[in-house]
Formats: sequence, structure tokens, C-alpha cells
Amino acid sequence: MKGTVQITSSAIMIILLLVVDRSEGDPRSQVLNLTCSQQRATSANFIPNFVRVMEEISTRIQTSHRATAVMGTGPDLIYALAECYGDLSADDCMICYAAARTAIPVCLPGVGSQVFLDGCFIRTQNYNFFEENAGSNDTVICGNTTRYGVSLDSARQAISDAARDAPTNRDYFARKVALASVGTVNESTYVLADCWGTLNESSCKECLERASSSIFRCLPWSEGRALHTGCFMRYSNTNFLNADPTRGNTNNGGNAKSQLIQRNCENQQLNTRTDFSLNFGQAMADISTKMETSHFGTAVTGTKADKVYGLAQCYGGLSTRECNLCSAEALTTLPGCLPSTGGRVYLTGCFMRGHSQLALDCMEAFSARNIGGAF
Repeated sequence: MKGTVQITSSAIMIILLLVVDRSEGDPRSQVLNLTCSQQRATSANFIPNFVRVMEEISTRIQTSHRATAVMGTGPDLIYALAECYGDLSADDCMICYAAARTAIPVCLPGVGSQVFLDGCFIRTQNYNFFEENAGSNDTVICGNTTRYGVSLDSARQAISDAARDAPTNRDYFARKVALASVGTVNESTYVLADCWGTLNESSCKECLERASSSIFRCLPWSEGRALHTGCFMRYSNTNFLNADPTRGNTNNGGNAKSQLIQRNCENQQLNTRTDFSLNFGQAMADISTKMETSHFGTAVTGTKADKVYGLAQCYGGLSTRECNLCSAEALTTLPGCLPSTGGRVYLTGCFMRGHSQLALDCMEAFSARNIGGAF
């Protein structure tokens, strides 16, 4: 994307490097890199179209690991793409996607955004980028906590094999494992390679050839990621891959506890209040973080007319895993109420609300945990 700003702090990267080393087949929903277009939308319809196109993506990603959508015409046109990497289950895909979906509104009113997570990717733009396989924002992230030992041959071979095989696989995804040790030193390598489904085989091959070449520069460090336009690669000496790359439900019925019952949106519209939409997205992102470790979360962002109150509650019988999945479903559904000044969603296992200052009395009731009858 031309004229973009990358949002990646060193503090965030340190946290990521510590977290992912402990990951063993989780949704991998940590944000690696967020890039925003510096070009600003001039039409009042752009943000409503953004909301609608992301709602369409949210619907489609529930039944597929990848989704595209197009909304609007002329200066209001917006293209969107979402991709979950091939080893994530359907439930893990939804959790990762929800984290990505709550991250990108910070780029508004910019005409483009893209966010890489360890398990998924989203990009939006005001032109058709679906077939792009190279860009000025292509980058590599290297870990710097541990190093491979004397021989790097097995690591290089595993990376090359993944880059070679993914373009010829039906889903443009490949995973490779090279188990090795030198004395007591772990020399194993775990590799993931994934191309966006909108590419063809030759474009995927070109993208992964560049990605693998760039990720080689991370060696001998034992962690590396290539974040490229059209593809993603990662290697590590720690097993971050899901043990079973099935795309079916893996949470023993968790989906039954995260079904949408009803969504209610306020009648009042935002008109040109861009900051409210941004604050709404930030409130949802803050709640998402809190819900990772709790069944209850609140957030307040913005000031005066643009202030947003957010609340989420998982019901008591849900496990942490089930709560995470239910809140992920809610996070992808509630933003569909924009450009209204608020909304609420009821699911079988949780509840979420985002609203203006008018919801303060309700927020105080929830903050006191007096939830009986407050809905």
C-alpha cells in the first residue's frame, strides 16, 4: 500500500517473542504488524461501507478459512480479504479473526489497512489488491532469544520444502517438521507457509520464494517470520503448529454455546462522527484483551459525544475456551451495528454491548455485577 504507516512497537514485539515460544497449537491471535494507509477517505459513505464489507467477511469466514468481499462504488469502493492459516481449526480461525477484526478500525478513516497475526491476516483497500503478491511493506521479523547450533542445513531444508510444496497444495498451505538435536541443544525446526487464496499457483510460488529468501536472513536465530503481500511464512525451533490441521470443530461443542440469538442496533446514526467509529473499535479491542482471561470485561474510550462504553459477559457455565470462542463471535457481529450509536448482541453463551454515554446507567449496573434483568 502506498503511503502507509506501520504500527509495531518494540514492547509489543518482546511480548510476542515470549508468548509464541510457549504456544502449542493455539489460535495464535497475537498481532505481529498493523499497517495503515496515510491516504484518508473523503466520502462519508466509506466508513459505513467498511462496516458492511467486514460484516460480509465475518459471515463468510465462519464456513471457510478464507474470505473476500467488495462493497460500494467509485470513491466509496472497498475490497476486503481475510485468511486463516491452514493448520487452524474452524474455532481457532474465528478467535484469531476476531482479534484481527478489532485491530483494523484504528486505521480509519484511512483507505487501506492490513494486519498480520500469527494465525491469520486481514487486508482492506480502496482498490482491487486480490492478485498482488509483492509490496513495499513486505517485511521480516526475527526472534533474538535463542540460536541454532553448528548446523543450519535441516532448518534451511525445511523452510525450502514448505515454500516449494505450498503452491502445489490445494489450499496453498504447507507445514514441515525437521526433528534434530545436537547433544542437549534443540535443533528441530517447525515451518508454516501459507498463500492467500486469491493468488494463482505461479503467484503463490513467487511470493513464497521471496518470503523464504528473506526469512533465511533470520538464521541462525531460532525464530523467524516473513510478512509479505500475498503470503506468510514462519519457522521456529519450538512447535507452534496445531497437532491436527483439521478444519472441523475441535472444542467439543463450543459452537453450540456461541450461536447468535439476536442483535439489536440503535436507531440513531453517526452521520460524520468518524471518531466514534474509531473509539467503538478500540473499545471492542480492549474488551477482547480482557476477555482472554476473564468472563467479564468493560471498556471506555473517547470523550464527550464520541465516548464509547463497551461491556462483555460470558455466562457462568462456560469454560475459558468456550468463553473465548463466544466473545470472538460477538466481536465479529457487534460492529455491524455501525454507523448506529450503539448495539448489543445476545449469544447462547455470552452478551456484548457497545454504546454512547446514554448507556452509562446500564454500564454502572453491570460494573456492580447486578446483571439480573439488566439486559
